Amino acid sequence: MSKITGVLLSVGVMLWLTAGPAGAANNGTADPQGLIASAAIQPFWDQAGNFTLIEVTSPINDNGLNLAGALVSPTLHVVYFNNNCVRLVSRPQRVSYKGAIMFLPQDDIPVPDQPLAGLATIAHANAGQLSVPIPNEYAIHVRGHWINFGADFARVVDPIAVNSPQSDAGVVGPVQQTYSPLRSAASFGAPIQIPPFNTLIHFICPSSAVIGVGSELSPALGFPVPNFSVTTGGFGVLYDFQENPLVDFLWFCNCNSMFALESFSPLYSLILLTYTELFTYQPTLFAPPVPAQVLVPAVFTAYRELVVDLSPPWLDPSGGDSFARLANGSAYNYRVNGSTTFGLGAPFFTPGLR
Repeated sequence: MSKITGVLLSVGVMLWLTAGPAGAANNGTADPQGLIASAAIQPFWDQAGNFTLIEVTSPINDNGLNLAGALVSPTLHVVYFNNNCVRLVSRPQRVSYKGAIMFLPQDDIPVPDQPLAGLATIAHANAGQLSVPIPNEYAIHVRGHWINFGADFARVVDPIAVNSPQSDAGVVGPVQQTYSPLRSAASFGAPIQIPPFNTLIHFICPSSAVIGVGSELSPALGFPVPNFSVTTGGFGVLYDFQENPLVDFLWFCNCNSMFALESFSPLYSLILLTYTELFTYQPTLFAPPVPAQVLVPAVFTAYRELVVDLSPPWLDPSGGDSFARLANGSAYNYRVNGSTTFGLGAPFFTPGLR
């Protein structure tokens, strides 16, 4: 099946149904809907009618208070970053064995510092209030709920799992890799950007202030060494409904960034249906990546927000809302050998390559 055919078959349904998470792939660190050890990174959106409920459950052990109110284990340590990955504030959260909590970033962040969007890291805390890894026996589940009553939507937002009990290294051999939403390429379809259609892309790119050496989730504190590098952007390729590559463009990401499709190219407002691929590497025809890119790929994840408003505003200002994480994969696996289109020409199917 061609790239655009799948979009044509599904566009009628996707305009009215809120899509679920994208399918899993066999590269990464941990399934974001599975058990999360070490830490979780949760995107959130607040203010301007938006708020995010972060839901945490503790199915294995206590992460806070037991039923008698006694502190029986390390508490969860939630650190908030704004949409530029600047650290704002940390707060303790507690959830008992088999219990659940839901909390709002806007309740924890002082009003002068409160961002429109950002990232929250969820780990344990030591005596000095530094983040330390969640052990396997205290693994948690995390899920975000982005809600706006005025716009009449409630969206599920996956966390980024730093590690899980299923992905720890064995005595011999490499780390068992399962799944992660952080990848080096992604793709999406979109209808023409004129009323009643409006599409926004939300990029999630945890910076070196959030994860990696010297970060909140630094390996020096016991967190795993990331097998990827953070990205501040990449390039995209726009195709029309006849699969012709029309233009390539640059995109930028700093922690939690939102873009309208028209900001990438005015062609999104002129073409009935489009297909887009996003990469974190510069396009080169028939050329393999440089070794540094193979060893430490730059990664990101992103969400597509598609709003369709066919109703008169005095009846229903909200319309249909579709929100889902973009389908994604390794940038090198998006191209086959001999491809004459934009992008990377050489295939790289290295296990674990993001």
